[in-house]
Amino acid sequence: MKKENFLTPLYLATAKESIRPIMNYVHFIGDYMYATNAHILIKQHNCYCNVIDKEKLDGKIIHRDSFQKIMKFDKVIAKDDCLECYNNKENSMQIFNYGDCENKLPVYEQVLTNIDKIKEISCVRLNIDWLDIACKCLYTDNNYQKDKGFIFTFLENNMLKIDSKENEFQIALVMQMLL
Repeated sequence: MKKENFLTPLYLATAKESIRPIMNYVHFIGDYMYATNAHILIKQHNCYCNVIDKEKLDGKIIHRDSFQKIMKFDKVIAKDDCLECYNNKENSMQIFNYGDCENKLPVYEQVLTNIDKIKEISCVRLNIDWLDIACKCLYTDNNYQKDKGFIFTFLENNMLKIDSKENEFQIALVMQMLL
């Protein structure tokens, strides 16, 4: 039975700290889902989301803790003011409210512009944990990390761009560590 839920753990790419609270959320803008912790940026098309009535997610945000809990459910229905989540095995239902969008949203598209400019570099310093999180957040058909195929490109702005070989409409950016 196909789960009617989010297919990737985007909450992993959000911030855990409350210094910038807006980065504790997965954001839904148009047909895309965004997650960032200021070191990683994930942009993923909602075709990698099997939530029922997912068009109602546009303009909404979901806190990382709620997103993590929601992923455990079998069926998720997007409503105008909340998500209804059903667990078939336990025959239970839980409601998760959307977050408040009063804070200024991160400028995702501004960061994503001109990412196709390639620059040759001699040395780069990446946090391997950030790279691991970015790869876990990208959808693959078999969703088994061992078989994932990615294309890595270093950009002029010293970010690492990660594309999935087998699935389009998603991208990850990993920021270089500053020395």
